Amino acid sequence: MILIDIVKFRNIADYLLKEGNYSKSYDTYFKIYSEIWVAISKFNLTSNKLNLNSSSDELRDLISQSAFDKIFFEHFKLKTNFIHSEFLRIIFGRLQNLFFSNSISENFNIEIIKPEIILLLVLINHPKNVSWLKKIFQYFLPVSENNKLKEIKLLSSNSDLDKIIIREAALAIKKSNVLPIRFFCEFLYKANMHNEFLFKNISSLNRNLISSKKITQNEIQIFINTFLENSNKFNHTESTEREKALYYGEVLGLEGKITKADIRKKYHQKMAIYHPDAIKNKSEELLKLLEEKSRELNIAFEWFRKKYQI
Repeated sequence: MILIDIVKFRNIADYLLKEGNYSKSYDTYFKIYSEIWVAISKFNLTSNKLNLNSSSDELRDLISQSAFDKIFFEHFKLKTNFIHSEFLRIIFGRLQNLFFSNSISENFNIEIIKPEIILLLVLINHPKNVSWLKKIFQYFLPVSENNKLKEIKLLSSNSDLDKIIIREAALAIKKSNVLPIRFFCEFLYKANMHNEFLFKNISSLNRNLISSKKITQNEIQIFINTFLENSNKFNHTESTEREKALYYGEVLGLEGKITKADIRKKYHQKMAIYHPDAIKNKSEELLKLLEEKSRELNIAFEWFRKKYQI
């Protein structure tokens, strides 16, 4: 297998986009776009070998993440979280080429653009661990042959794509990630691909999405950089108390109003799932994952214990 340096090719595609060479930029993005899909398709071939019938959804996610880490590292020498970052940049880059180039956009119709928008929203709305990959497999089935992308099958009918976009758009707006929705709406308007159902329903979510100020490449780049920076791995030493409370609460699965007893209960529930001694006949790889997860749970609980004298 020939390793593809997707970061190098993505940087080249970004440069071509910035210089207005939309055709070559789009082709370069497509090369690495296809390679990532090929790697994702490999999971279907290996998933039957994994212990995915565990009693815990959380443990299945952990095992799946380990499998994806292995696949992505074999292909690109990158782990899952880095692939997420690169995939997000690539999808946004592809769509920018369509947005800024009249000659390219003339060869596309709205039904081709919709899956790309869904993919972009999935990457933005579900960045954690393997949540974005789980969502991708809800909507898409990539098929490859001889390490080449053959096709990307849609698992929803064309009539359902609008509903998926609206659902993911609502989640993006809820998380204050409005720019991708503005980008999509302005693209439809610019390309004269009006869709009354989409416009009506997305406008009901946020009536200010279509702005008189046109979106620029610089605005998109700032959004991507900010989003990825906020999605980076948590820093235990430099984070504020509020950031720690939010992060450690997420680690323990805390929601809404909680008591000291709730914190203690959640901690023990999580440790029952992730403690290395809870699973027999585990591989060295799984053991390492469980030890890392248990350590993270212990750090989170210790912070709450000291903070609230539990």
